Amino acid sequence: MINSKYFFKGILCAKEFDSPAIALGLSFLAIGALLKNLGFTIQESIFSTFLTYALPGSLVMAESILIGVSLLNLFFAVWLVNARLYPMTVSLMPLLKHQSQPRWKYYLSCHFVAVSSWLILKIIIKILKKNIESIFG
Repeated sequence: MINSKYFFKGILCAKEFDSPAIALGLSFLAIGALLKNLGFTIQESIFSTFLTYALPGSLVMAESILIGVSLLNLFFAVWLVNARLYPMTVSLMPLLKHQSQPRWKYYLSCHFVAVSSWLILKIIIKILKKNIESIFG
């Protein structure tokens, strides 16, 4: 299911200075501190991270709970914040589709499109800069 060559290539990419891993890790730490101050337990904080999907959604959820909105309003607020990722997912998933792969893999992998497409774009930009410098150098 997972090609180990590309898996380890992705792990090695995380150690680079311009990788989003440090920023994302610190952001999750900050959201965890906010949720702890709001009175969430560690289990509730981890569960909320899986439900809200992205850090802006977690922040909106925490602020909405803080001001005491209804559950329906909370759901729509988090849904609208995370809807920004939908167009990117819809446009990229057909490019990744292959006949030999089962459909459930695409349902699972669409949750990782935002980060993976950003990393791929970062690599492509490095390659383009090298090519441009060699041509116009």
